Amino acid sequence: MKKYVFFLMKKVMLITAVSLLVLVGCSKGSQAVQSSSTGEADDLSEQFTYSFALVNSGQFTEGAQDFNSDVIAKHFEEKFNFKFGDVTLMTWSDWQERPRIWIASGDMPDFLQTNFNYEDYKNWYDQDLLKKFPAGWQTKYPNLYELYKMSGISEFLEENVGNPPGAFNNILFKYYPPTSPVLATHPVMAFRKDWAKAMGITEIKSAYKLSELIALVEKFQKEGQNLPGVRPGQTDTWTIRTDQIMYTFFQTQWTHAENFYKDPADGKYKWGPDDPRVFELVRVFKDAVDRGIVSPNFASFKNDEEALRFFTGGSFMCYGTGWVEYVFNDYNRFQVSVGLDPFESIAEVIILSEDENYVPEGRLNNWSVLYFSPNMSDKKFDRLLKILDYTATEEAQNIIHLGFEGKDYTRSGDTITLTRPLDPNGNAQSMFSLYPYTRLWYHPPITYDDFAGANPAIPKAYHDVANTMWGNKQKYGNDTETMRNPDIELRYFNGPNYLKRNTTMVRDGILGVITQSGDLKTNYDNWIRSMRPVVDPILKELNDALSSN
Repeated sequence: MKKYVFFLMKKVMLITAVSLLVLVGCSKGSQAVQSSSTGEADDLSEQFTYSFALVNSGQFTEGAQDFNSDVIAKHFEEKFNFKFGDVTLMTWSDWQERPRIWIASGDMPDFLQTNFNYEDYKNWYDQDLLKKFPAGWQTKYPNLYELYKMSGISEFLEENVGNPPGAFNNILFKYYPPTSPVLATHPVMAFRKDWAKAMGITEIKSAYKLSELIALVEKFQKEGQNLPGVRPGQTDTWTIRTDQIMYTFFQTQWTHAENFYKDPADGKYKWGPDDPRVFELVRVFKDAVDRGIVSPNFASFKNDEEALRFFTGGSFMCYGTGWVEYVFNDYNRFQVSVGLDPFESIAEVIILSEDENYVPEGRLNNWSVLYFSPNMSDKKFDRLLKILDYTATEEAQNIIHLGFEGKDYTRSGDTITLTRPLDPNGNAQSMFSLYPYTRLWYHPPITYDDFAGANPAIPKAYHDVANTMWGNKQKYGNDTETMRNPDIELRYFNGPNYLKRNTTMVRDGILGVITQSGDLKTNYDNWIRSMRPVVDPILKELNDALSSN
């Protein structure tokens, strides 16, 4: 049998070394479970059946999966004496609207997963349309409470909505945070290092200033047209989409370039484009567009066409994604399409500011939310919280993502070897195909993003590429204290002018400025003046409500 071996390595971005716990065996036919906080046995004699709605990111056919039959389902169900009844698999197009209808009508499933909307939550909480957590839940469900505190918004929600909570924000990372204390976002750039070397560049770095990447593309334009694999007049330069421009050319150079922000100098809120630095970045971007550094097709790329062009050999550089699964999929696509070793041909890099720091804003440690039906009895809700509390443990996370030790994998020290059955391509079968039940816990209460950083189904070489990117964001962002957490008060500010703003107004305005004829500075200043009726009322709202002075 083909085996997949993964060596658990200490990652430089972790505060503490994390090792997986050895799994315990299944508890057969249990009618009691030890309480996490008291050590006393809880009565589980009454069986509960739960309805659940979640986003169908696994792309299952609705109604086609039996979530109660596989052995992992039985492990959980026998441990807590429950079953799943109706499981509704929502799509990305309706996973926000359907829960709104259910909750407003008082006809929601026992619990559901949806996108977190602060205004929705506040309204539903005030109307008692959500089941609130019971008194003493912090000690009764300690694993769940630990996650709750890690979300980055729990205190804010308690102060501004209410306590006890009526929602649980699912956590992105617990055991394998890629950076700390600020969580970096995922964008990276990828370029053809084999072509760069063929042009005489001997040092291939993993972190570049924006000006260095621009110079690299310019060199390719001048010297790379006759390289093997390059099709003169067809091979593109830097493939990037319209919605990736602000990160690439602006946020990597100044955190607040397109946003409202609180100025630490005087405690007042300001608008990024009012700062002269933003105009200088507009000048850099326009020059890159005019000289063809940025692909002339940037405005027409959709979905992932910009990355697809690169990973099929059609461009020199592209905007990419640093998650290890993207690295794995993109590198394999490149090898199949181009026929070259991706590890010898591709460099994945991060963009630094001109003073060599990583400055894009970090992200909060949560994604999506669980809401609970107020129609559930207290006893049924207590059981569900016990299930979630257990699911938050390393033991349960290992079962969900690895299976059972001795059957689906083996362990020798820090080495995990997958022994799951193989698919027709010779790869280990996915946990979803073997154990459909694991699909239900792909996001709640800890998202798969956490385990992905240590997934032994992905060979170590791909992890090394991804970890280098995360390590650089740690080195140039957290270690230099130049990467900041989001402003939570601003994120959830509900001033009427702020809420009705167009969130792409800065990007749209800049694209309009660079395509106009005439003097660039004059066009930029005219755009800034045209935005005053929109921007100034927002600034007044923010400073009246949130200013430090």
